[in-house]
Amino acid sequence: MKSYVKIMLSFGYLIIIFIVLYSLIILLINNEICELFTFGSEIGQIISNEDIDNKNIYVSYEFIVNNKQYDSGTRVFRELYDTVVASKENVTIFYNESFPSVNYIQGLKLVSGFYFSLTIGVVMLLVLLVITFFVDKEKWIEKYRSFYRNL
Repeated sequence: MKSYVKIMLSFGYLIIIFIVLYSLIILLINNEICELFTFGSEIGQIISNEDIDNKNIYVSYEFIVNNKQYDSGTRVFRELYDTVVASKENVTIFYNESFPSVNYIQGLKLVSGFYFSLTIGVVMLLVLLVITFFVDKEKWIEKYRSFYRNL
């Protein structure tokens, strides 16, 4: 039973560390935390606008950097779409010069979800650290031993 708890805690650490690192990398590549990368701009074309539901639209677009074409897309709230993209065929695309696949339409830089993931990941990591160092795991193992025997 002790080994089961250790395995589950280790698995939890791996998942939470992955969430934190992924969110941190996305935020760094998008220059949200600090200015590590330079962003260039190109004129791109809107390929299609697909209604996801009555609140969201998926906008697909393409642009060319160094004679290579990049296709990308983003999910946008309908109100934001109406003000930023609505009747335009050509839009300004900002892209990371080191990683051009990291890009966004001018006025539609949406990375707030990664701040949320980073925050949740750090909180979960702190909870796991508290469980690892301050909780009496032997007490909980004894309390739930009969439950695991019946599985």
